[in-house]
Amino acid sequence: MAALSASFLVALSCSTTIPPADYYVLGSQQASPRSNPASTLPYTLSVAHFESAETFLRKSIVWQTDENQLGYYSYQRWAETPAEMFSYRLYQRAHESGLFRQVVWGLSTGEADLIVKGKITSFEELDTSEGWYGKVQVEAVLLKSDGAILWSGLVGDTQPAAEKSVKAAVDAITKATEVTLTKILSSIEQTLGKQSQ
Repeated sequence: MAALSASFLVALSCSTTIPPADYYVLGSQQASPRSNPASTLPYTLSVAHFESAETFLRKSIVWQTDENQLGYYSYQRWAETPAEMFSYRLYQRAHESGLFRQVVWGLSTGEADLIVKGKITSFEELDTSEGWYGKVQVEAVLLKSDGAILWSGLVGDTQPAAEKSVKAAVDAITKATEVTLTKILSSIEQTLGKQSQ
């Protein structure tokens, strides 16, 4: 009888299927062209891998309510961590901008005049009574190769989701990411423009 019960439990555990996870990436957004893309500044920029608040170290998509309740989706995940996606997208945007003589990936101070790095403090679906949103916020800093700080700031954006769904929230997070990246690059451009005056 014990053997029969054990066989039943094994069969029951094998029949329980775990739903497959859905993986998401930041959607491709067309960045706005620079007003004067012919003006390239004589700097090589290194885009370092951003750090992340502990909440966003995992790949599970984070949701938060306006009552400050926070949780993780069990089967909706990012394909990479938010810090990995954000950092590489900043590298792509900086490269596409035409603003710099050269853009390199990773913390390579030996060949870079400037380094941009930072920390992700928000990268989540924000659920409120008015609707769902995508929220992104980062602490960013621009350094000279000798470590001197040229610019730093808390930069971010919140975008409304088209509907109350994870897919719509991911789209909103993507839009908020692009706006945040634009703000970082604009701040760097303004800072370097003042330096050259």
